[in-house]
This record gives sequence, C-alpha cells and structure tokens, in this order.
Amino acid sequence: MVARSYQDFVRCITECGIPAFVSFDHDMADEHYAHHTHPIPYTSYAHPTGYDCAKWLIEHCKAISAPRPDFIVHSLNPAGRENIERVMKA
Repeated sequence: MVARSYQDFVRCITECGIPAFVSFDHDMADEHYAHHTHPIPYTSYAHPTGYDCAKWLIEHCKAISAPRPDFIVHSLNPAGRENIERVMKA
C-alpha cells in the first residue's frame, strides 16, 4: 500500500494492520520542501509530515502491544530523515 498523506497512513494501518515493513518519506506536502535543515518548523506546517506518521506508528504499536515494523527512510530531506530514524529507533 502507498500512503501519500498522514490521514492515508493512519487509515491504511488502522484498516489493514501494522505492515511488516515501512518506507518513510519526510516531505509529504509542498510546504515541507523548503525546510531541510535543523530545526524543522513542525508547528508552522498545515500538513503532517512523515515524522508525524512515524510518531503515530510508534504510539499505535505501544497502544496495541505490537512490535514496531522494520523500516527504512527514503527521504532526501536529511534533517527529516534523522528525525524519523530517531523516533523509530527509540
């Protein structure tokens, strides 16, 4: 399955279950492409990022006592990639 927004990501996992593998992209809306350095201004975004998806997934896994899936981050945004990797590995 491909999720191109936070809402799609949550819906896919809620309806189909936690996948065995997730490939994350950080920048999911045009507004995200302007910020590829630290700190990323997450509170100023109108649309959630792949980082928000990763945070939701970790909380969802905890809530249902499921292991986190294997993952990669294919994002070209180095700051966003680092944020996703940090939350997924924590």
